[in-house]
Amino acid sequence: MAEDLPIKEYDFSEPYIPPSIKVFGIAIGIFGLVLIWFEQLVGIIPMLFCIALLVTNHGYFFDFENKRFRHYFKVLNFKFGKWQAVDKPKGILISKEIVKERSSLSFSGSSIKTKVKLWQVVIVNGEEEFFVTESEDIKQACTSALIMMAMFKVPAYSKIIRKD
Repeated sequence: MAEDLPIKEYDFSEPYIPPSIKVFGIAIGIFGLVLIWFEQLVGIIPMLFCIALLVTNHGYFFDFENKRFRHYFKVLNFKFGKWQAVDKPKGILISKEIVKERSSLSFSGSSIKTKVKLWQVVIVNGEEEFFVTESEDIKQACTSALIMMAMFKVPAYSKIIRKD
């Protein structure tokens, strides 16, 4: 009798357009509203462009039961991407201390930038690497890597690569 998988599918998505360009898109949307007010139908085009900028995401969707994944682009609720099979991956990789900048807006209107150290979990399949998830907590990253190792039956392997 086959064991049930602890995770049947996993979906990771993030905004495709950076926040600075989204602000530009909002300005175009406001311009489109003004055009709709004065010129009626001409303002629909900038409004559609603004909506596309604000709601476009991209990500990876993993279907562990069927051992496949896809990198997709998502506009509104429609996903576009091609399924690819992951038969027997060579390994699961946890990369150390990936630094990303996150910015947030304070009450005074100025932005605050912080650097965050993240741990990424990647499936290695030959020469290709497929991003799965990232976390600020090493325990969460290791847990997701162990679950994937159990699902794909990949043996544990440790190697330290120094980039000096």
